[in-house]
Amino acid sequence: MIQLNDIKYIGIEATSFCNLHCPQCPRYDEQGFLNKWLTPGHLDVDNFKQNFDPASVPNLRTVMFEGSHGDCMMHPHILELLEFFNHVKDLQVVTNGTIRSPEWWQSLASVPNLTVTFSIDGLSDTNSIYRINSNFDTIINNAKSFIQAGGRAIWKYIVFKHNEHQIKQAEQFALDLGFKEFIIKPTIRSWWNGRVWPVKIDGQYQYDIETSDLVKDVRSHESVLAQKLYAKKDNTRPNCWLDRGRIFINHKGHVLPCCMTSEKTWQKDISSQLFQRLIGDLNLIDINQHAFEQIIKNDFYQNKLEKSFGSLDSMLPTCSGCVGGGLDNVS
Repeated sequence: MIQLNDIKYIGIEATSFCNLHCPQCPRYDEQGFLNKWLTPGHLDVDNFKQNFDPASVPNLRTVMFEGSHGDCMMHPHILELLEFFNHVKDLQVVTNGTIRSPEWWQSLASVPNLTVTFSIDGLSDTNSIYRINSNFDTIINNAKSFIQAGGRAIWKYIVFKHNEHQIKQAEQFALDLGFKEFIIKPTIRSWWNGRVWPVKIDGQYQYDIETSDLVKDVRSHESVLAQKLYAKKDNTRPNCWLDRGRIFINHKGHVLPCCMTSEKTWQKDISSQLFQRLIGDLNLIDINQHAFEQIIKNDFYQNKLEKSFGSLDSMLPTCSGCVGGGLDNVS
């Protein structure tokens, strides 16, 4: 179970809209069609502000705007949401960087305690291979406007076979532009076809993407860290966000144990049915209808979810996948 005083981190998926078509993103199915169960929508700002009292979460330190199915910069009132959390010490945004104008990005730099992570996976000739429909020049112009206005920016670089040769060049470019950090990440999105992905858009084959040989070393290193950080006496218990004082709110307003459970509120597969049955009524965890503190105090968070961790037989499939130290998604 989790108490309001335990919460240190809230992840928020502000919208399910995105302007890109990244392959193997959960927005799309294996054939590159928009997921038929995904409902396009934005987090309702008025309801959220009415039902979330910052005073109810006194130890909140980090708010991260990063979507499982959308880019937060697509939300028409994202600036209002960011300013609502201007009291937290660590306010973060992760974005593909192609949305909005340089002038808008310049104004964003005035938000206190904000760090923006730009997901840029290569240079002008390679970034759009994975970040399909992105424009490298637009990203750089937006990032430059934000940085030159005093904003703190990070460049996150997911390594593939097609961009691994550009890591050093991209890192130097990032430093020259004024990025505070350059972070290299592997991809763990290889669930459909292994190390080589046939990229498809609306059923039409485009080309293949291959994971990098460097991934093995990075993934191994992170797996060791995960085991050290999150090892538990009971090795059947999942590495749960709640144990680290983390919680997630999706674009529909559902307050959830983690980002991996977000799609379980709208998909129709057996795993989703089990999750919804455990909650009992999705309205009970909907911040559009209930105050955040009421949701955290309800039976799902105080009793039902914890009981489900008792064994692998009672555990939700999403949770059992995190037994033994599951890693956060990195792409």
